[in-house]
Parts: sequence; structure tokens; C-alpha cells
Amino acid sequence: MSDKAAKVARPVSVDELCSLAKKVVDIFAQHDLSCCLTGDLACALQSVPRRPYDLVVVVASEAHKQEQLKEMATETDPDFYLITPKDPRAKHKALCYKLPHQSGERKRGCEVHVLVPGMLNIPEIPKDRIETLRGLPVMPLPVLMFMKLQTWSDRRVSVQSYMKTKQHDEDVKDIRELLAVIRGRGGDLSTKALLEWLPLTAVFAALGRMTEFANVFPDSETNWRVVGALK
Repeated sequence: MSDKAAKVARPVSVDELCSLAKKVVDIFAQHDLSCCLTGDLACALQSVPRRPYDLVVVVASEAHKQEQLKEMATETDPDFYLITPKDPRAKHKALCYKLPHQSGERKRGCEVHVLVPGMLNIPEIPKDRIETLRGLPVMPLPVLMFMKLQTWSDRRVSVQSYMKTKQHDEDVKDIRELLAVIRGRGGDLSTKALLEWLPLTAVFAALGRMTEFANVFPDSETNWRVVGALK
């Protein structure tokens, strides 16, 4: 392997991420904490053709702060470690996991984002609504859609142009794919159906963003109507 090739770390695979997710879920289970996956891995597990590069997990806990949850991981498994984020605005260290690397290959790692309900407007999710895919707890499709719509909407108004150009197109693709999956499964995103198990504030915010997306991309309007998001 050339020196140039050795400087490029091999990207994490979906299988590696799933294996890592299992470790994270098991660690929190040891502390009687349930969790579910969100982000790009959750999208990939829901058949969205998006390559995930990190792990995002929501832990159902009101008693623990983010830093305490990260410490649970580092204290349980030495392959978890904390690093200082590159973003100077970050207030806390980031949790990462050591990935296996081959001889002559650059050392590999994967960031693990640990969130709790309330952060990023994540609602509390009833346990019976969490899906199990590849043996892993995954955020239900409607809430996964809510999170993607929020990210897309926030990036649209961001003053940081790099955020718009870097991920905006990917957000749009993800939302279209998630919408197609929801429609294909006969999903119901109507206000009445969502309010049966989600907070009113979360539902109304999401419905507003669904309407916003349909206005920006009129060709998606039919799918939104079919799943009950638009009248």
C-alpha cells in the first residue's frame, strides 16, 4: 500500500455500524436504559439508499445527562474514547469507537452521537412504537421523517452556506426516500393518527415542515396527500 493510500482511512461499513450499535444498546441495557437508533444508519435500515458514516442513538432517560451516558460507554468498553471536537463551538467532548484496521492502514474510528428526548426537539417515543430491524431498536418512520425534515428546514435558513451545499441535496433525497417507504407501507402521517402517540407540539411542527417541503417540491405533493399529511 502506498503512503498516499495509507493516509485515507477506510470508511465504516453498515455491518460495522450495526455491530457497534449492538454494543451501545447492550451497554445502556446494563443500566436499565432503552434506546433507539436514528440518523443515517436508521435511514439505511429503513431501505433508504444512504451510506451512513456515524452512529446516532437516542437514550430514553431523564435522569442522565449526555456526558454521563458517554462515560457509561467508556467505562464499560475500552474501545470507546472521548475526543475534543473540531468544531470550536462544541461544549463537550465527542464519543468515538475504535474500529479494526489492517496492517499499513490508517487507524479508524467512528463517532457515536448520544442524544436524549428533548434534545433537537426529539419527542419521547413509546416503546411499542420502536421498530426492530436487524435485531436493533430503530426510531419509528414518522419520527425519523420528522428529524430529517427538521434538519432540512434548519439548513435551508442557515447563514452558513457550506451547510446548504454540503448536505441539502442529501436531505432532500432522504426525505423523498422516506416518504416513498412510508407510502409503500401504507403509513399514516395524518394529524389524527400521529396525535395518538406523539406530543401535539412535535406533530404540528412536523406537519408545518411537510407543507413547507411540498411547497418547495410540488412533485412530492401527491405522496404527502396519500399518507395523510396534506388535505
